[in-house]
Amino acid sequence: MLPFLLLAACAATPEPEPNAGWGGIVEDQVEPMPPLAGKLAVPTPSVVPYPVRDFTPEELAFIDRAWAAFRKGDPAWAELRVQWFDMGPEAAGVLAENLYRAMVLSRARGALQVVEISKKELMALRDAAVPVVIGGLSVRATKTAEGEEVRVGQEILHDAAEVASFIGQGAVPGLLDIAGCGEPSLVREAVWALGNIADPRAEEALLRISSDPNIYIRAEALLALRRYPTAAAGDRLVAALEDPDSFVAERAARAIVAGKRTEVLPAVVDLLDRAARAGNILAAKECVNALSGLTGEKLGPDAAAWRRALKGN
Repeated sequence: MLPFLLLAACAATPEPEPNAGWGGIVEDQVEPMPPLAGKLAVPTPSVVPYPVRDFTPEELAFIDRAWAAFRKGDPAWAELRVQWFDMGPEAAGVLAENLYRAMVLSRARGALQVVEISKKELMALRDAAVPVVIGGLSVRATKTAEGEEVRVGQEILHDAAEVASFIGQGAVPGLLDIAGCGEPSLVREAVWALGNIADPRAEEALLRISSDPNIYIRAEALLALRRYPTAAAGDRLVAALEDPDSFVAERAARAIVAGKRTEVLPAVVDLLDRAARAGNILAAKECVNALSGLTGEKLGPDAAAWRRALKGN
């Protein structure tokens, strides 16, 4: 089985031209990356881990050469990456895991250009990157070969969620597992990605999560529902305009506007009428925000005026 490659993604060899390689990053500007040991686990029942096999000496030599090209930002990397991927799913797994580790370590060292390069390379792998991306959304720390712990902070979790969003449908089962894991920081990123993908398989879970006791989780779920043009999603967004937390109610109004949910306008006006009569200033405010955002009209909290305007349209 192939040992993990040394991930010195940011330790680019100095180039004669300032824009060569990784945009001029040189060793005295960015601390070289230590290697990471161990194998990324995939603690989710919906994602199959990468298969493993022993590589031939020739394959190992090729992978070393290809990874060196990635580290230097060599233009030859584009062709070498294709050849690496074509070696089979076992090799694709090694490639994906090393790209993820390069992303983690580059983020930890502040080498943001290499973070973005690594992220784009993972996106290019599409479904082949799913196990490592879902695994990356399931862990909070990893270790170097020397035993030093490298924390996986919220930025890296969001990087993984962004890659999952780009991959799309193939990432949905694993994202649903993470969305149900119960750890708020992980759940929020999974919900964010599911909202971007807008796969029908996720709607039921998002509707359930939109009532989570954690205000940030339910706000994220409500915003995710903007991409689901169903009656159930529309009804939930309208109801959330009455959420007792202003942050959540504001997200519901934003989701209604962003999703162009004009079919809920009458229900929002009815809610505005009830909220105004009950003195629920927060709900009335978000109803007005949703109505104004969808129609462009500025009629304030006057439900009767809104009804006349809607009837005129």
